[in-house]
Amino acid sequence: MAEKKNLVTIRARKEDIKNADALVAYLVNGEGELIESAPFKGGDAQFKAEAKSIQGTKIFIAPAVPAEAGKRKITEKTLLKMGAWQPSARLGLNNAINLPLLPPIIHPLPFKWCHVTGTLTKSFTIDGINKVLPVCNARVHICEVDPIKIIWPQIPDKVITDLWWRLKEIIRKPISLPDPVPGPIRGPIRFPKPLRDLTPLINTRIDAKLTDFVKRSEIINQQAKLPVFPLQVQNAILSDSISVFSDSLRNNFTLFHPYLCLWPWYWPWFYKTDPIATVTTDCNGQFDYKMLLYLLGDHPDIYIWVETLIDGQWVTVYRPRIACNTFWNYSCGSNINIRITDPRVTPCVCDPLPGAIVWMKRVNSGVSIRNIQQNENASGHLANAVGLTNFASSNKTSPFGSSFPFVVQFGSGFPNASVTHYRWKFRKLKDGYLQNDISSIKMLEGEVAKPYTYEVETPDGTVFASDSFRLGPIYDAAGIPRYKIPHVEASDDVPQPTAEWNQDTASININSLNLSDGLYEFIFELLDNAGNVVSVPANTFVVDTKLSTGPSTVIADGLPENYVVNVAGKTSRFTFKMRIDNTKCYADVLDALVDGNTTDTECGFGHYNNKAGDFAALRFLAGQEHDFASYSFAVTKGNSNPVGIANAADSVTVPNNGYSISPVIVGGVIKDKYEKNNIPLATMLGTCTLAAFAEVLHVSATHTDGSRILREYDAGDTAAIAIAP
Repeated sequence: MAEKKNLVTIRARKEDIKNADALVAYLVNGEGELIESAPFKGGDAQFKAEAKSIQGTKIFIAPAVPAEAGKRKITEKTLLKMGAWQPSARLGLNNAINLPLLPPIIHPLPFKWCHVTGTLTKSFTIDGINKVLPVCNARVHICEVDPIKIIWPQIPDKVITDLWWRLKEIIRKPISLPDPVPGPIRGPIRFPKPLRDLTPLINTRIDAKLTDFVKRSEIINQQAKLPVFPLQVQNAILSDSISVFSDSLRNNFTLFHPYLCLWPWYWPWFYKTDPIATVTTDCNGQFDYKMLLYLLGDHPDIYIWVETLIDGQWVTVYRPRIACNTFWNYSCGSNINIRITDPRVTPCVCDPLPGAIVWMKRVNSGVSIRNIQQNENASGHLANAVGLTNFASSNKTSPFGSSFPFVVQFGSGFPNASVTHYRWKFRKLKDGYLQNDISSIKMLEGEVAKPYTYEVETPDGTVFASDSFRLGPIYDAAGIPRYKIPHVEASDDVPQPTAEWNQDTASININSLNLSDGLYEFIFELLDNAGNVVSVPANTFVVDTKLSTGPSTVIADGLPENYVVNVAGKTSRFTFKMRIDNTKCYADVLDALVDGNTTDTECGFGHYNNKAGDFAALRFLAGQEHDFASYSFAVTKGNSNPVGIANAADSVTVPNNGYSISPVIVGGVIKDKYEKNNIPLATMLGTCTLAAFAEVLHVSATHTDGSRILREYDAGDTAAIAIAP
């Protein structure tokens, strides 16, 4: 590539050109913001920035950002999470920066989606006891806490020294404070001599009466909960070397969180948060967001704070301490339960829909009806994704399992003189392999009640009580069930004049464990008081819009999903298809082969004759009967040394990193066998003559109940081998 005058060129060595052309050079300013990026071509990457303008900037080399990231802002932190390398930025002739080497950089960049989900609730005094109810329409701010390895260079040495001094005191003589009885708060805590000149930057003193962070009773309670450091960490704290302590602090930082809860003035140095998204809780207090992780196996550290609308103003009602309330190594998809205690927060009331409208909303709390694929197009690794949703990944690969409700919302025009009830029906269309298996239409039934809250005046003031209104089933003479449509105003159905309920209605509960795997059609009908089906205007049914802006609903009639059949402007039903699957995954690490011989020996060893010329073969079974899963196979040598040539991860049925897939019959069942032969022992062993290896296989189900991934459907297996001459 020919250089333009004064423009900066990043140049790889000739032997690195092939690897470099798969990467991108990124230019970042002093605040960690991306200035520009340039892909490598022919071993060169040329910035538009002139040489004189790059002073004070940083250069990073990393893979291209996955398209799935969308418009996500790229920062220095993002690049570091991607495994970026920062070379020395020394300008040479013609304003070129010659890279002395190109270290191994993972390419293509592995990534996965992390589903952050949770529930916002508050405990109210109801029926004389604490009743937990959802908090709806609240703003939930989801933040990611910076990993210590990223912010470590920014922490002053004096902060490390001061923390070292305090931890020595705790280990030598635990904090001793008087019992937490009423009286003056403990006097100001002063910094030791090593940190005196840094005091103005952190906090000159802690107020003698009260601070938002430290109370005497809090410190006592925290001290009682402090875990004991492992012996090696204690030795590092008590050592005479600040570098020994510093290394231990960095390598074992999670162990120090409870201790840092005692000293909030350290937090600006050790914890920094990066806003990820702001989402709104629904009528069940549920919130969720899918964030993109750039390295498989990465677990984000999630911190959350909350605002609610009080007297027309957004007010912060939950913002706890970072050190004590961050979800460290958050397990993606697991529910984050947040309990609000602010007395200004009231029970959840969702606004009603105007008119004779039925909003076909969700499966459980997390999957929109509109987000279930209704056509037979492919998605991800699946040739036919009809009836699936994208709960477990960006692709629609998730079937439904376990039990779940269908959630609808009735508009203010129902019930009316013509329509008073509803019912659900279903039939099976195809089996688990999507072969035709049409059954007769059957009724869905089971007890359904709609909960509500109401005010009760007591000598101590107003409290909330709760009850529920039974919707059905109500059976006719032929034993056919129907369910009442609740009025928008709860007081029209129940005797308490102050009654309020969530406008969402869990209209029926499905136990899919009673259904065989396959594709099902579910049918919703509106009825009169005698149980007869009523034809209503075709625009009666609405579903979620798929647009990022605009109204929250769209009329179902005329959509390509064919939810309703319009006959002369009328319809008698709303239908949609769902894939039901409750078959669990399977995982089995098979015996490895070394130089053609099995490692299934008494001692688990595989022996070779020629390290430079012999090979290993690794094999495992991984999958799910209908391919609703992904797999991850990791081989580690010794103590945490990954063997990249032997690892593989992708959706099931998709080969990765040189592995082949073939069907085998195990116990009369066809399963997928993954196998990679001709793995050079020289690469596996490296500098070792003999070594031990761990093989860890995990198969992750994509099944959902509409609120969570069904992790109980996962499978895993672990094996170990040793290779020696």
